[in-house]
Amino acid sequence: LSNKRPLPSFLVHDGVFHGIFEKTVINTLNYMDKELKQYPKAQYILTFNEDDLTLDNESIYGTTH
Repeated sequence: LSNKRPLPSFLVHDGVFHGIFEKTVINTLNYMDKELKQYPKAQYILTFNEDDLTLDNESIYGTTH
């Protein structure tokens, strides 16, 4: 995206976070959110298994927004 190459503006991660500590996942998602705000047409598509991520950990890891 930053090099303005004529490629689709999306990134797909299929199961990339399986077995990764939740704090690392949340930090990565926050980083991707921050970076992709520079490219409003870009999409970041993720797949998770139901047991890969619990989104009710705000008290532990902070907000996810």
